[in-house]
Amino acid sequence: MSTTLGCAVVRHRCLFILGTGRSGSTQLMDAVNQLPRYLVRGEQGGAFHHLWLAARQLQEAFGESGRGSGRGRLVGEEAGAGEGGGGVTALVPAGWDESRLDFGTVKAIYDRHAPLKKLPWFNDFHPKRLADAARAFYATLYHYHLPGQRGQRGQQELVSGFKEIRFVSGRCFPPGSPYSDFAAFMAFLRSLCVDVKFLLNSRAAADLEANTKLAGMLRRFVSGAGEGQEEES
Repeated sequence: MSTTLGCAVVRHRCLFILGTGRSGSTQLMDAVNQLPRYLVRGEQGGAFHHLWLAARQLQEAFGESGRGSGRGRLVGEEAGAGEGGGGVTALVPAGWDESRLDFGTVKAIYDRHAPLKKLPWFNDFHPKRLADAARAFYATLYHYHLPGQRGQRGQQELVSGFKEIRFVSGRCFPPGSPYSDFAAFMAFLRSLCVDVKFLLNSRAAADLEANTKLAGMLRRFVSGAGEGQEEES
């Protein structure tokens, strides 16, 4: 089932399997996919970590927009100036939503300031719009309707998702990354659907002897990443 939040279509139920290498995550994915109306996809090379990084960078760009004017974000400040603000605030309809200003309002803000100063960071990438974009991206890839049951309650049974082993330190997250980065990323995954569940899967033993193959895989990964950096430099 899909739910509409704001301007985005959002998948209702999602399941993400987050594991470590050689932990049996593929077998776990296969076991889950034996359930009717469950379809969990496999590895995606850490793609959703890149999507999170892109969304975070766009949020930073939104914060930088207009900062050089000394007035903070041009779009945010102009639209929310309050009573007596004048300028383009008069163009904002009653009950406006800063996250979804119309074209005319944003263009008027730009036209007002562009003749007076350079606007290298000008944008209206409000965090709510970024969240909508991420949800729409996920829904486009994962959304299915059950044949003959469009709009019926049975669609609520559909569960989509993926499994990934790269959302760990030393892979997607550089060694020494703070836990807050992982927590922020998990919050991003939770925002993709209405009802999100995680299955966390790791090896039972953490000692090197029990993980010889995994240790070798990580050494090859680190070595390959270093060679790639040397080639680029």
